Amino acid sequence: MRLRHRLELAAVGLVAVVGVAWVGLSALSVRRAFERELELRALVVARHLAREVADPVLTENRFQLGMVLAEAKEKEPGVRYVYLEQDGRVLAHTFERGVPEGLRSAAPTEGILRLMTPEGPVLHAAAPVLDGLAVVHVGLDAGPVEVAAQTLTSQTVGLAGIVVLGAGLLAIFFVARVMRPLEGLTEVAEAVARGEWGHRPVVRGTGEVARVAEALGRMLDHLEESHRRLEDANLELEREIEAHRRAEERNRALQEQLLRAQRLEAVGQLAAGVAHEFNNLLAAVLAAAEMGLRRLEPDHPVTPRLRTIVEAAERGGALTRRILAFSQRQVLVKRRLDVNRLVEDTAALLRNSLGEKVRLQVKVRPGLPPVRADPEQLRQVLVSLAANARDAMPHGGTLTIATGSAEAGPAGDARSERRWAVLEVSDEGTGIVPSDLDRIFDPFFTTKEVGKGTGLGLAAAYGIVRQHGGEVQVESAPGRGTIFRVFLPEA
Repeated sequence: MRLRHRLELAAVGLVAVVGVAWVGLSALSVRRAFERELELRALVVARHLAREVADPVLTENRFQLGMVLAEAKEKEPGVRYVYLEQDGRVLAHTFERGVPEGLRSAAPTEGILRLMTPEGPVLHAAAPVLDGLAVVHVGLDAGPVEVAAQTLTSQTVGLAGIVVLGAGLLAIFFVARVMRPLEGLTEVAEAVARGEWGHRPVVRGTGEVARVAEALGRMLDHLEESHRRLEDANLELEREIEAHRRAEERNRALQEQLLRAQRLEAVGQLAAGVAHEFNNLLAAVLAAAEMGLRRLEPDHPVTPRLRTIVEAAERGGALTRRILAFSQRQVLVKRRLDVNRLVEDTAALLRNSLGEKVRLQVKVRPGLPPVRADPEQLRQVLVSLAANARDAMPHGGTLTIATGSAEAGPAGDARSERRWAVLEVSDEGTGIVPSDLDRIFDPFFTTKEVGKGTGLGLAAAYGIVRQHGGEVQVESAPGRGTIFRVFLPEA
């Protein structure tokens, strides 16, 4: 055989080998491109369904969920099944006899997985709904892709065997013509998968790939608009939920205040009537006992008993005054009052009555607004709160009386052109359990032992403050002490 023939044969063989190898690589690349496109489509369908079922998942509308999944299976070509899972249970599906357990155990919670089913290969895609509240699963039929890839490989290899030289050139031209647009689609799909919605495929020519690129661009425009609307709807829904929650909290607080005020008003009316009648009886008893003391000699045997009657009547009179203070029926002598001076004068009286174990600390804030109040009644409020704090610290501690000002009352109601003077009495005592916080101002309610409290101290203090147009706020927790804040309006 001549050298020319050998060279021709070698050239033909080389071209044939290169052509076959190039065609094989091209077929492999096309197969991978189809697989990526199918994976992208599966991801797009799953994520689109995740946005579509967001509202039904929130409202747990299983009927609407079933309708959405059925519609997706009918409209999307190649979709073999769709189901929605939440916390290990299936909310909706398109299977006739339920979701197979083997499929549920093998399916991922997010991403793509190729599965083999009795009906053939399936590309399974999973996408979370509302940041993991649920997971939507979509299965696309991968059989047509396998068939299309095998057919394309057979045709290209056969063409390379028939036309050796032309097969190489045709393969190069075909790959260059087909792969560039597909690679562009792949880049766009990867960018969208990263959340970069601004990328769009470049449409070249009028072929199938160009039409796919154009359709993908329209689909991405629709998905981006749907994504933006869903984000806006989520933000609006969060704002509405927060506003509704705050409104419910305000309504609940107002209802509790109204019920408490109605309860105290009813008890106060009853207590005021009883106090007046009891005071009349005490006046007669006290007058009779004092008349007897004036007529009898000091050393008379009955004199000590009459004195006991007078002392008991006076204590009863003090008790009726407390009841009247609670019911807000006593007469007040109001005048402009410096709160800081009242606190300092009262603290001087309290130091000797609190005992050695209790350390009194006074913190006054200069420049407080004056109040219009009855000084004796406010002093009684401070004494009652201090006595309550002392009893809460049987082993000693620090009792702090402080003053301050506020632009808004305890309920957060800011009144224009008016400030509030604040008296604060705090201790380091045992604190108050939450179940008793709503009852501490009720008359005759006490947590002390029998015989050590009448249950009228805090009730009378509350009545005095309310009669002055103020309010009392309490903060306490077991083992953390108690803070009473008295709000008095500016004069």
